[in-house]
Amino acid sequence: MELNVSELIWSIINFLAFFGALVFVLWKPVLKLLADRQHEIENNLSRAEAAQREALALRDRYQQEIGTAQQQAAEIVNRAVAAAEKTRQEELARAQKEAEDLLNRARETIEREKDEAIAALRGEVADLALAVASRVLERNLTGEDQRRLADEFLQQVGPQQ
Repeated sequence: MELNVSELIWSIINFLAFFGALVFVLWKPVLKLLADRQHEIENNLSRAEAAQREALALRDRYQQEIGTAQQQAAEIVNRAVAAAEKTRQEELARAQKEAEDLLNRARETIEREKDEAIAALRGEVADLALAVASRVLERNLTGEDQRRLADEFLQQVGPQQ
C-alpha cells in the first residue's frame, strides 16, 4: 500500500468540507434544539417550583383557616351550651315560681274555704243552739231573750277558731 499524497489531500479536503457542511446543516440546528429544550426544561422547573411554593402557601392558609374554623366552632358550641344552661335556669326558676304561686293560691283557697266552713258551722251551731235553747227555754224566755242569748253565744264562739 502506497500512500498517495494527492488522494490524501483530497480526502482531507472532502472530509473537512463534509464536516463543515454537517456543522452548518446539522450541528447548529441540533445545538439550537438542545438549547431550546434546556430553556423549556428550566421554565418548567421554575413553574413547578412556583406552583410548589403556591401549594405550600395555600396549604398553610387552609390549615390556618381550619384552625380558625375549629376555634369558631368551639366558641359556638360554648355559647350554645351557655345559652342552654341559662334557658334551663330560667325555666327552672319560672317553674319554681309557678309552683310557689300555685301553692300560695291553694293555701289561700284552703284558708278561704276553712273560714267559710267555720262561718257556716258557727251559723249552724248558733241555729242548733238556738233551737236547743228555745226548746229548753221555750216556755221561760221570750223571743227577744232568745235572740240576745244567741248573739252572746255567737260572740263567745266567734273569736275561737
